[in-house]
Amino acid sequence: MICENCNERPALFIINGEDGDSGERRGFCGECARELGITDDEVLRAGKEPDRAKIEEAVSRYDRRYLSRGPEEDLSFDSIIGYSCVKKELERISDYLRDPVRYGKLGVRAPSGLLLHGKPGVGKTLMAHCLIRASTLPYHVCRRKEHDDGFLEKIRKTFAKASGTAPCIVFLDDMDKFSNSDRNHRDAEEYVTLQSCIDDVRGKGVFVLATANDKNKLPDSLLRPGRFDRIMEIDVPRGDDGEKIIAHYLKSKKFVSESDAKAMARMTAGRSCAELEAVLNEAGLIAGYEGAGEITMSHFTQACMKTIFSDSGYDYGDEYNQYTSEDPMDCPENLRETIYHEAGHVTVSEVLRPRSVTIATALCKSPRLDGYAIMYYDGDLPENGEKITSVITDLAGMAATELKFGIRGSGCYLDMDSAFGTLRSLVLYGSCGLSLYSFGPMDSEALKARQEQAIASEAE
Repeated sequence: MICENCNERPALFIINGEDGDSGERRGFCGECARELGITDDEVLRAGKEPDRAKIEEAVSRYDRRYLSRGPEEDLSFDSIIGYSCVKKELERISDYLRDPVRYGKLGVRAPSGLLLHGKPGVGKTLMAHCLIRASTLPYHVCRRKEHDDGFLEKIRKTFAKASGTAPCIVFLDDMDKFSNSDRNHRDAEEYVTLQSCIDDVRGKGVFVLATANDKNKLPDSLLRPGRFDRIMEIDVPRGDDGEKIIAHYLKSKKFVSESDAKAMARMTAGRSCAELEAVLNEAGLIAGYEGAGEITMSHFTQACMKTIFSDSGYDYGDEYNQYTSEDPMDCPENLRETIYHEAGHVTVSEVLRPRSVTIATALCKSPRLDGYAIMYYDGDLPENGEKITSVITDLAGMAATELKFGIRGSGCYLDMDSAFGTLRSLVLYGSCGLSLYSFGPMDSEALKARQEQAIASEAE
């Protein structure tokens, strides 16, 4: 028997039904039994008959306490740093949920469901909890646990409870993990059951709130209006949002007073909120190991290289680690090539886009790379302009080593892949003339040949 409260752990405390063993039996795991206030004297344990009235009272008391509380007492929309447009939309939805009568007078209904989707670590669950808290409604959570054979029944029970406590919210956390199906097999039984349950509570005051990392794994029929009227993509923080999030995390860290949150945001552009927090924490660990009293930008840079770019754990030996000369020609030959290669990227990027380089190294401690240069583009150029700048910068490293040493170097293939990938998108989607536009599988062999020729010509 599975615990009827959490629907996950085995039931250790068994309560007989009114008709004894032949009647309905209720079971609770040890943890839920403690939360419910159920003691050994109240359950059938070693043949002892429980006080059923006392158990029902305890369960009812717990249910009322559970349904009246929010995810966390201090959560509010102010807990979400940045994401002003997302917060504004969540505030509107919470207003619908708090006062449906006011909107009903206008002849409209509140949205029946909201899906927040985006890459892991961007704060989707936090935003969902803030919405639940702001709505002041009771809520029921349904998330899939590993090896949960009774998950279909769990879905049905969650919606059945919600129907009995409406108006309320059903929170489906990580909904794309409810089934192991992929985007080509999205008719899994779990999603069919979920659709049926959502339809059963339609018009009963049950709001369905869900999060997902990959929306493409979900069937279109589940995401249609009427089931999920709002679908919002939560992107990684960019620009001012990234700066605000880093400034928020800095408040709890002992960084030097001249720490530059804007520079940190540029160095970590395109990374999730969870990654930003991990980098700042890693910077503190590095400072602590060195015995420093404060965390510096040097520690932060090391943390970026280690956490984001996996630049750690590879020992080049004393020949590299003890190199201190400022003249690149004094170092080993393969390191000289790397220095000139990365310098080519850096120089061209700074000429085309001043102050765009955030991190550059020619002595990478990763077994996959000899060096790398990271650039930040703030998006003030048209999209095609950004792509052309990216292509030129990608090819600059190869050009630098070829000019200096007469060779292209063994590490140029990654740059070539990146440059040709960008050029391919420009050619295939009309930027180099509509005659080369790609229609996918309908493209003729002659068109494909002309496209490849155009890509190579643009690269030259």
